[in-house]
Amino acid sequence: MEVLCSTEFFVLESVDDASIAFLAPFLLSGPVQAVLAAAQEGGHHPRFNERTLTMLSVPQTLVEHASELSTRFEQAVAQARESFKAVKESIRVATCLHATSR
Repeated sequence: MEVLCSTEFFVLESVDDASIAFLAPFLLSGPVQAVLAAAQEGGHHPRFNERTLTMLSVPQTLVEHASELSTRFEQAVAQARESFKAVKESIRVATCLHATSR
């Protein structure tokens, strides 16, 4: 599987060993994406500054459910990765079968 990302990104780390995966769906939510889009600077490679990120308010109810949401999100990502692997393997098999049928 190929993973692509920008060379310009913020690294978010937990202050303890607890997972902060719950932040990913929060940051991808519509309201947060609207804030980030409004704060973008530049046209070719739009980006927002660190202050915009640190000024976001994580709802208390989200923090209260952080552990279960993190687990759920991590499981979903693992399932997605497995699905991508299965698709890639299926393509490989189909390619091999096609090549041998000539």
